[in-house]
Formats: sequence, C-alpha cells, structure tokens
Amino acid sequence: MKRPPRPTTRVASSPGWAVQRRRHRGRDPRATLATPPLTPSLLGIEPDPELEEQIAQLQRLELENLHQGADVRREAFSIAGRPELRLRLEQGEEIEEKMPCHVRLRKKRRRGILRYLLVEPVFPALPFFLPLLPPTPKGHEWRGLRLDLHLGRLEDELEHVWNPIFYTSYGWRPTANIMNSIQMRAVLGINAFTFYELNRQGRIPGRLSRGLPGSRYDTETVMRWVFLRGHEALDVPMALD
Repeated sequence: MKRPPRPTTRVASSPGWAVQRRRHRGRDPRATLATPPLTPSLLGIEPDPELEEQIAQLQRLELENLHQGADVRREAFSIAGRPELRLRLEQGEEIEEKMPCHVRLRKKRRRGILRYLLVEPVFPALPFFLPLLPPTPKGHEWRGLRLDLHLGRLEDELEHVWNPIFYTSYGWRPTANIMNSIQMRAVLGINAFTFYELNRQGRIPGRLSRGLPGSRYDTETVMRWVFLRGHEALDVPMALD
C-alpha cells in the first residue's frame, strides 16, 4: 500500500466541515446530495403528492441552513401543513431536548429539522438528511490511492459529518494530515465528555501542542493507534471497509 509522501513543510489543518459548507452556498444542492430525496414511505407515512412536496421543501430548508445553531422551527412548521409531518417534527424536537450533551455544545444543535427517533435503527436524533458531499481531494499525492468517504457523527451536536479518507495497510485514515478535536470526535464517534477525559489523561497519542492552539493531532499516528489498539480501549467499532 503506497502512502502519500511526507510533506516537507508544515501542513495546515483541514478546513473542516464548516468551511466545506460555505463552499456550497449558492450552488444547486441537488448536485451534491448524499442520498436520494426522502419519501413519505421512509417515514412510515402513506405516500401522497402533497406530502412529498412538503418533505422536499423541508429538505431544501435544511440544506440551506447547515450552520451551527440554526433555528428554522417557524419555517419548518409553516411548511409542514400535514398533521403527520408536524407530529414528526414535534417528536424530533422532543428527542433533541432529551438527548444528553456537553453544556457548551448544546447551543450548536440545529432546531426544526427531521430527525431519527428512538425506535429507529440509527443513532437517535441524528438528522434524516445527510450533509452535502464534500469535494474529492485533488493532487498528485492521491494518485494510486483508494479514496472514499466516511460518515462520522458528532454525538453532542447531533450531526453527521463526511470525512474524505483513503485506505492504508492498517485500515483507513482521513486525508487531513492534522485533525482538531471536532474532527477527532466525528471520526471516532464518541461524545465530547469521553474525548475531553481521554485528552486530559493523555491516552490518545499524536497530540501536537507546540505553536498550535487547542487540541491538534497527527492523523497518521492517531489512526494507526485506533486500528491497532485504540478501538478496543475506546469500545469503538472500526470497519476496514
């Protein structure tokens, strides 16, 4: 398995999901949808043209408001004229309020979006609609490598996060050479309290502190540790494919 060459200069940290969202502003979201449009049948509701149009409007509303802390409850409930759809929004709001969260991160949750419920086989309260797909990494260093996307999650913010990855001899790793704490939590799928406690105990290797604000980690060091030993210590399943 060929690895990208080690950079000769300091590599800036990945711009992250927030910057990637800004790149998509003003573009047709249908061009970068991660999944087909949501249908009433996927929500357990009898298909109906009027209902399908309302769901499509809710999806457009959500994709236009991907920023942290977005509150579109007023707009969402004005769109959801059908009682079964309004009930679904109300149930999503209720579960969002009940889900535990680090006190500093609760304000980053979005409001007024369709979410998975407790009875559904996905992490409860995550949005139904996936974020827009990020751009594929470009450059000669990626030639001959198997690139892919990993769908991570931020348990406290209740968000999906796409991470561009490539496959290595030990597993896979994000394309970013340096990860911050948000990217780390999304890749590992652990909550903020667990991450901060592991950080305090120094149990996650590869931390970079010299001249860098906050928590920054060398991606190669972290992911080698995760696949060789860390996933067992963290009780995190890490699939090779």
